[in-house]
Amino acid sequence: MRIKYKISSMFKIIFYLIISCFYSSLFAQDCHEVTPIRWLIKEVEEVHPGLLLKRLSLDQTVAREHDAKKFINPELEHFSVAGREFEPKKVYMNETRLWFTLQLAGKRQGKIQEWERAVELENYEAHILKQAVLKDLWVNFFRLHQIHEEIKIKTRIISKLESILEQYQKRRALSPDQMMEERIIKMVVDNFELSSNILSREKLSIFEFLKEVTGYQCQIKQISSEEDSIKWPNANDVKSRTTEQLILSKLATLELSLSKAQESLADKKATPDIRIAPLIQNYQTGDMDVYTGGISFVFPLALFDRNQSERLQSKLLSGWSERRVELEKKKENQQLVFKLEKYESGLSVLKEIDVIEQSLKRFDSVQTWFREGKISISNIVEFCRQLDEITKNYHHGENMLMSDLLGIYELRGSITSENLLKLI
Repeated sequence: MRIKYKISSMFKIIFYLIISCFYSSLFAQDCHEVTPIRWLIKEVEEVHPGLLLKRLSLDQTVAREHDAKKFINPELEHFSVAGREFEPKKVYMNETRLWFTLQLAGKRQGKIQEWERAVELENYEAHILKQAVLKDLWVNFFRLHQIHEEIKIKTRIISKLESILEQYQKRRALSPDQMMEERIIKMVVDNFELSSNILSREKLSIFEFLKEVTGYQCQIKQISSEEDSIKWPNANDVKSRTTEQLILSKLATLELSLSKAQESLADKKATPDIRIAPLIQNYQTGDMDVYTGGISFVFPLALFDRNQSERLQSKLLSGWSERRVELEKKKENQQLVFKLEKYESGLSVLKEIDVIEQSLKRFDSVQTWFREGKISISNIVEFCRQLDEITKNYHHGENMLMSDLLGIYELRGSITSENLLKLI
């Protein structure tokens, strides 16, 4: 018996492992050694926690359709009494009513309109959140692009400086001045290696963020297109693009539509519903059996309660929503003009600056110049310091330019995967 039990248990374990392997291979994520940027954008749109919660909220709002369109259930009312009246015979009385509630003043249609406006608003809020998520993703990807450039520059400089250090190490003896020069070069190398390490750690943090927003489906160690140059759109092309309505004013307009629907529904609720019922009565005593029929209704008189509080609140909200639409239009138009001016100014400056690449080409000859005694250590150190400084300032300017460009796209509601991928 014990042998049979062991065989049976072993068979179950093997069967479980086979099924587990099957499902693992069935649902395994196709990961890449170099993660494509298109995959990142696609997965973020599908599995970002914030977007998933917003979709849940939208689905819950859509699920209210049945509540908005429902008819009030009819109610069956019945009562029976029995007893003795004026004669020894027993008397039976029965009454049955079927109540129907009629929603007056178009309350049902008002609920449907309110629900439709709520769905439209939720949809647009989901679009705004999706824009914010894609913007955050692109800012991090753009930073990876800059980090790649900075590490590449520092690596080239370190390589040349180390070749200069080798020249010192080949000498049999160094004078105090030469020893100090060697130490200065070594400090510059250490400084560049330290800053490169800091950039590498920043890169790891960005990778961890990208893994989180894609649901930890894949190990992300390198992104495709990190080395690609950014294709900055022409300022005139960005200016010429027109939009029917900017994003925040459109959001305010949808909120106004919802508040108007709520105000209309609140006014309709001032009229009470009527309850109407056909009724059947039955009277039995001795040989007599009488049936009668009729109609009954209940109509509350709206003398004291006319839904005053809800009507006043919805009216105040509607008034504020109208004012907000005006404010958002003025605000967004000014913001758009401001960001367009900043983008045009920043783009014109960055396009004129090519000092980094030109300086690196000149620096390629530093080893020969130093060996021939044509350049001093102080000039080499100052060159490295200035190149490092201008690289940081250039990337800071790029960050501001990208922020302005994404801000323009965001105001126009045009941050999409297609528009972002056009930048590389």
